[in-house]
Amino acid sequence: MTYGEQVTNVVVETILEAHYVMPDVPIAAIELVLRQVNQVDEHAQLILHNVSGAVLVMPWRIVRLITCDGGERWKRRPSNA
Repeated sequence: MTYGEQVTNVVVETILEAHYVMPDVPIAAIELVLRQVNQVDEHAQLILHNVSGAVLVMPWRIVRLITCDGGERWKRRPSNA
């Protein structure tokens, strides 16, 4: 990560309606995750890193919704459940 990199605040909502907030995630990192989301299998993990070095890890199978700075970026549909 480079100084001055554009960042976003990511909220991950699970299928049980828990909300996990990950501040200061590089936009390039979340874009990469979202491009790969259709390639995940039932054992895949969502892994997010922020500029402070914090890491959020959870199974993709429990992710229901991902928002960035309040805007919906990905939502589980029956076809990607």
